[in-house]
Amino acid sequence: MKFEEKTESSKKFSSAVFDTLSRAYKPYFFQILFFLFLGFIGRVLILGQANVIGYWVDSLCIDASHCRKSEFFTNWTPHNYLLLLSMMCAVGFLFTILFRISFSRLSAYAVSEIYDWVTFKTSRFPIRFFDENPAGRIITRFSSDYGTVFRLFGGPLAEFISIIFELVCILILIVISSFYFIFPLLAIIGLN
Repeated sequence: MKFEEKTESSKKFSSAVFDTLSRAYKPYFFQILFFLFLGFIGRVLILGQANVIGYWVDSLCIDASHCRKSEFFTNWTPHNYLLLLSMMCAVGFLFTILFRISFSRLSAYAVSEIYDWVTFKTSRFPIRFFDENPAGRIITRFSSDYGTVFRLFGGPLAEFISIIFELVCILILIVISSFYFIFPLLAIIGLN
């Protein structure tokens, strides 16, 4: 049971890595879903302000043939628009911050459980394993591999998910703005 020397980098993860991560995240599944929902709603609120500003500008339009009036925003004053935009900004920012912090924290807990499990399993290896493998290599595996996984599944994963949320929200808000944009968007999505 000797560590294999690493001769080449394959840049591929085996299914065991994904299985281990899914087991680590399993106890936090519903909490993660809740914070993913909050993060998505936060991005919708922040990016949706552009649409609200568009409706506000359309409400000030004198020539009705060039502007699209919204039934929801009839008889709104500039104070109402400013209040709505301020609330959307504040709540969107709060939800985004809650998502980023909570997701990073839950990821840290999940990765720590992986580390605890690996430490427990390694401590049960026969003495022969520790005789055959240098202590430096074992310590490097624990410190470097754990640090890499911990750094990847904290903030960077939350950042990656936030970027996906932004892309999805932008697509949704573009289609809400004008339904005819859906055809070029589908073509672009298909090409990508």
